[in-house]
Parts: sequence; structure tokens; C-alpha cells
Amino acid sequence: TFLLLGYNDDRKEVNISFLPRDLGVLPDDGTYGVSERKLSGYSSGNPPEEVMKRLSEMLGIEINNYIKLDTDNFRDIVDALGGVEFNVPMKMVYEDPYQNLAINLEKGKQVLDGEKAEMLVRYRKGYPEGDLGRIELQKAFLGAMIEQKSDIKIGSMKEIYQLLSKGMETDLSLDKAKKMISLFRTAKTIAFVDLPVQLEPDDPFAPLL
Repeated sequence: TFLLLGYNDDRKEVNISFLPRDLGVLPDDGTYGVSERKLSGYSSGNPPEEVMKRLSEMLGIEINNYIKLDTDNFRDIVDALGGVEFNVPMKMVYEDPYQNLAINLEKGKQVLDGEKAEMLVRYRKGYPEGDLGRIELQKAFLGAMIEQKSDIKIGSMKEIYQLLSKGMETDLSLDKAKKMISLFRTAKTIAFVDLPVQLEPDDPFAPLL
């Protein structure tokens, strides 16, 4: 999952955009394979600094820093927050032994712990819009987490940062990371921003900017 985070100092607003995994980031000129051209494949074969540079060129914005987390980090964060109440829109069942992934999640409102939250955000089947549909669900889950945990105590924030730092890759200094956390906590609003995505005619599940 790819997120762009921005902070508007004039409005004291945090902006969050989800980038589709299937976003085309390289030209379709026969030089690259299908997976190589997509954001997911490009990020697998290039360091985060290169991915930042490519996205900056595409989007026409300056991306200053990166944070790379793994699924263990995500599970630990949700567990540290005490779980998140969420209405799962459909029964989700899927297995992929190659990824060591087994999803079995019931439909309906429930409190998701870290393991179940990972099942929710990684489930990819059953969305008519493909990855764009999954992004809408991920956005809804993140929104619920922000809304429910906005009054989290400072002590808990320290615990979460320690959990993150175990498997986190970043070019942020500790001081800058603390400043970013402070900005998020003091922001007047947190807004989700949709990027203008155009679907490729011969592949409806491959979004392009």
C-alpha cells in the first residue's frame, strides 16, 4: 500500500492520498514488462529514494522523505491502539501460500485486532473496480482508526514509535519524525485527497495518471 502524506501549514491540514499499486510509472514502449511498469513492481526493483524521485516527477510535487513499513509493523500498531471497530463489507476468504497469507474474515461490524486488520487491507478479491476498490476500503479503515484513536496519549505514541522502529526503513531523523508526529496531532483537519486517475482502456484495472 502506497500513501502520500502532506501538511499544509496555512490551513493546519494533513492531506493523505492513496496511490494504486497498479499505477503506471514507466512508459509502455516495449522497454519494460507489465509488472515493471507498475508502481508495485517498480518499488520492488528500486530503492525508496528512486521511487520518491519518480513519483515526484510524475506528480509534479516535491516528496521530501519516505517511511517503509512491513505488515508486522501494521499489525503491531493496530494491537497497540487496542484494535479498531470497523464494518467489514463482505465475507473475505483467500489463501496465498507463496505470501504465507491466509484470510478468513466475517462480514459485519466488529473490533479488528492487528491480524484481522491485516486481512482486511490485504484482501484483493471481489472489488469490481480492482485495486481502486480496495483503496476505498483501506481509506475507510484508516479514517476509522484516525477518528477512534485521535485522543491517544503521549505514552502510547512513544510505544507506537518503538514498535515502528523495529522494522522501519526511513531517511527521517528522530527529531524530524517527532515534529511530524506533532503536526499530525495538532492538525485542525485530516483530509483524504483523491488523485486524478484514468483507467487504461484495454486493462480496466491498470490506472494511469
